[in-house]
Amino acid sequence: MSVRLRRLYAEHERLRVLFADHQRIHIAEAFGDPPDRYIVEYRVKGLTEDKAGVHESYLHRVQITLGPNYPNEMPACMVVGNPVFHPNIDHLAVCTADVSSASRTLDQTIVFIGELITFQAYNLQSPRNGEAKKWTEANRDRLPLERVELLPRKLLEGAALPVPRPAETPAERKCANCGRSAAEAEIGKCSSNHFACADCTVSCSNCARRLCLTCDLHCCHHCRSLVCADCGITCPRCNRHACVQHALQCAVCAAIQCQSCCAKCSGCGRNICPEHLDAAGRCPKCVAGTASVATVAAAGRQN
Repeated sequence: MSVRLRRLYAEHERLRVLFADHQRIHIAEAFGDPPDRYIVEYRVKGLTEDKAGVHESYLHRVQITLGPNYPNEMPACMVVGNPVFHPNIDHLAVCTADVSSASRTLDQTIVFIGELITFQAYNLQSPRNGEAKKWTEANRDRLPLERVELLPRKLLEGAALPVPRPAETPAERKCANCGRSAAEAEIGKCSSNHFACADCTVSCSNCARRLCLTCDLHCCHHCRSLVCADCGITCPRCNRHACVQHALQCAVCAAIQCQSCCAKCSGCGRNICPEHLDAAGRCPKCVAGTASVATVAAAGRQN
């Protein structure tokens, strides 16, 4: 059995034991045998943002995906459902770089995400959400939103648990893409911990992370730039890739799509899904505003 499969089986058994009776964290779904994707529910006090603004929420769902090179590469974590308002969380990813590594167990990453949601943890030096950073700086006296121990009770009590084995280091480093050895080329590690030669590495055009050609890369359909999985989206309408500069959010329903599939309101110029526009290309807000002006004008004529 491969190192990855042994690790996945051990992680699943450990999560099953640790979170079976947890009051705040629930493993809602697990996909695969052994599972390599989880949906985790957090019943904690956090913030969410919608078109009405930022408000408190007490249920949050996060998808955690263990890629083909896990545990050498960090889990990919993303909020599903209602967005979480936090400086280190956006619609593309939850930043777990402060805790995730090959030597860390998955339960530690899960607990850390809960600490992020409650603002028991945050990093303002490398934010993913600029507005949430400003809010955090202005509201430090209100934080954390909830001070709660999220570490599973069995860990607090020192119970014996399955311990996932760390990844094995190959005797000879080889490029994961072209197969060249350290004797043939200079081999280093990309940001996902893959061994790669200089000819098989690129930089994300958005975050500048060093990536190799075996990483999850996306080529933006609009500008043809290469971006990492955290800095790009797959448009739900056309299924094409877009970088963050060409990924737009609808001002009405908050859906994320590529620039080609998003329209603009002829009245206010905001980015809007085409189905939210009327025949004149106006969004519901502008239509309502026009109706109000017409009503006032009619009342004036009657007077």
